[in-house]
Amino acid sequence: MAAIVFTDEMKAFAMKCYSTMSIGETTKRFNKKFGTDRTPEQLRGNIKSWGFKTGRGPGEIMKGVSKLFTPDQIQFFKDNYPLMSRKELTAAFNEKYGTQFKQQQIVGFLKANKIKSGRTGYYSKGQKSWNKGTKGLMKPNSGSFKKGQQPHNLKPAGSERTNVDGYREVKIAGCKAWKLKQRVIYEQHIGPLNECDVVRFKDGNKLNFDPSNLVKLSRAEHHFLNQLDHNNAPEELKPTLNLLAKLKAKTGEIAKATQ
Repeated sequence: MAAIVFTDEMKAFAMKCYSTMSIGETTKRFNKKFGTDRTPEQLRGNIKSWGFKTGRGPGEIMKGVSKLFTPDQIQFFKDNYPLMSRKELTAAFNEKYGTQFKQQQIVGFLKANKIKSGRTGYYSKGQKSWNKGTKGLMKPNSGSFKKGQQPHNLKPAGSERTNVDGYREVKIAGCKAWKLKQRVIYEQHIGPLNECDVVRFKDGNKLNFDPSNLVKLSRAEHHFLNQLDHNNAPEELKPTLNLLAKLKAKTGEIAKATQ
């Protein structure tokens, strides 16, 4: 490629364009006017060698300019968003401009550019709700519950299930609550429990509900046994871990009381 000798006119034109435009747009206009084939990188190097600086910060030339939508399209959002739902706005936009934008793309743009519909979701003063005056119009149908009727899938007291943590639970008589089975067995065979008590399986087997396999601990002791990986420890080491957990729990209790 032959070297170009830049005239004063060419330099002045390039610097004038570059002061307000991107280097890409400047190069496009420069090549069109002077019949050259400079690349943006080449022309930027030329302008830099002349000692010209735009004074702009990085990205400033494109600040506030959308790369996704034209000014006309942005105005479409501003004019129609107050009148349409997001789904309707997306459909209308794609139909008008022959695009295939997804609803989340347009919603993201609206939020990022603080284009709002003006709707709050609340009733305006004096506005009537759609169901005003319809009280009593809705009558029971064939699928409605009758007074005293129980749903077909209601579990009777004593039913069991496994929760997400793998523990068995028992349906309690007289209420809708479920209770951990190890607590039910402990209270039936050993004694009452407080809400802060934890019933733990000595052998780590969540399905071994033999009363001799259940032990009552404080939440702190239970926490420290889990921390010490008690269930996976050798049997001969477990008594030591039990004592260590009690010691840690007691130490924490004393420290909290003296604060």
